Amino acid sequence: MLKKYEVVENNICKKVVVLVYTLAIFCVYPIVVDNAYFNITITKTNFFQGASKVFLVCFVLAIFADMFIHEALEIEEKFFLDDSERFYKKPGFWMEMFALANVLAWYMAETSREAKTGELARYMGMEMYVIIALVFLAISRICDISKLSIIAFACITAYTYIIGIVQHLELDTKFWGMAEKSPFEFIYYRERLSEKQFDIYMSTFGNINIFASFIVISL
Repeated sequence: MLKKYEVVENNICKKVVVLVYTLAIFCVYPIVVDNAYFNITITKTNFFQGASKVFLVCFVLAIFADMFIHEALEIEEKFFLDDSERFYKKPGFWMEMFALANVLAWYMAETSREAKTGELARYMGMEMYVIIALVFLAISRICDISKLSIIAFACITAYTYIIGIVQHLELDTKFWGMAEKSPFEFIYYRERLSEKQFDIYMSTFGNINIFASFIVISL
């Protein structure tokens, strides 16, 4: 049995916050761009971190809102029902250890500022990993992800795949040999790229390796 927490059917405010956040991450994040590929890594980082920070603040407020609602309606406040599994068998424990390891790595790094922001590693620094851990723990321990978000994610990822395919086939500069813009083109990426970049940058993730990673993770 993979799920170790039985989510109680209340906590409406928290569920709404999680729904809005997951829709933003599943539907907007995969296709958000700024100035085509030139700063795509920064764009993706800023969107994810910004959305996640807003989510965490709203999530804390939602906890207090649910507590007030439960008290007013005399509902027994229960975030989740824990089981008797040992702590080392719970994903949350290992996520906490993962976050702690990254904090220690940042503390021991010679360049603390770069290690914190991840400027030299596609912005995957200590700050990013701590945010990921907090989001994971908040959602996995108290709420669940709506089926609506999963369906929306499937649709958006399919759209992102299509963009990558038509770019690889070079259908986004000329459509079927006609001097017209392709209906598949997404914000005219190719017009902002040099020819030597065509084979390594595609879809809304820039580098082909990152796009391939997104395909694997989404599937």
